[in-house]
Amino acid sequence: MDIGVRSYHLAGIGLGRLWLFDHCVPVKGKVEDQKPGDRWLELTSLAKNFTTFIDEKDKIFIEEPPLAGPKNLRVYGKLHQTVGALFSVCPAITQLVPVDTWKMEVCGKGGLSKEDVASFLKDRQLAYYEQCEGNQNYIDAVCIALYGLKAG
Repeated sequence: MDIGVRSYHLAGIGLGRLWLFDHCVPVKGKVEDQKPGDRWLELTSLAKNFTTFIDEKDKIFIEEPPLAGPKNLRVYGKLHQTVGALFSVCPAITQLVPVDTWKMEVCGKGGLSKEDVASFLKDRQLAYYEQCEGNQNYIDAVCIALYGLKAG
């Protein structure tokens, strides 16, 4: 699963099929203009929708929010809020996976760019790549799901 501050993109692979699910919370106006309760409503919406896709027999692998410098601390914190909201309602075994770890295990190199990851998926799993329809969030989610298959 690839998460965002107000979204998640989930890929499930099984029985020779790929399933893609997402949920994005619409943003009203500028983020700076949000009221204090708005974040709670966003997280509640993400968590409630998430439970419709998950079964207790599933294993969920979520990309760990990366810390990419002091300018991104607010985003880093909000990504962890998203993770916490999803963890709080998830009936399945759930694990965070560092970005470099899934990229290394699936693509063979940890520091790949988004374009490199997309090229890898296109070269190795064309049918999955095409189903993502160019959406990088889905491409990452599929690669994280492939990591999950390898990790067991």
